[in-house]
Amino acid sequence: MHGPDGKQVSKMTMEEYANWQGWDEWPDRVDNPPLTVETTFWYRETEYMVTKLNKEYVIVKQPSFEEIVRNKNFLELLKMPFADGKSFQDLIGEFLFED
Repeated sequence: MHGPDGKQVSKMTMEEYANWQGWDEWPDRVDNPPLTVETTFWYRETEYMVTKLNKEYVIVKQPSFEEIVRNKNFLELLKMPFADGKSFQDLIGEFLFED
């Protein structure tokens, strides 16, 4: 499957995302696991990135790097509304993740 920019993309569930991030390797950080892989994804023709900036986790629009939400706790960030009043966790099934 190809995304709006022509790159290969795929869909994933929250469980698949957690596995992809390798959160099971951090049992001591179950309440705030680290971001191990920067994440680029598309939602309704808009490209976003999940990354870390100044010791906080952020979701930014690409390519402008406009900050949408920020939090020191990664799990809390993923539960914060950022698009259409919904969170990353709520919308993950609609995202196209860049492979």
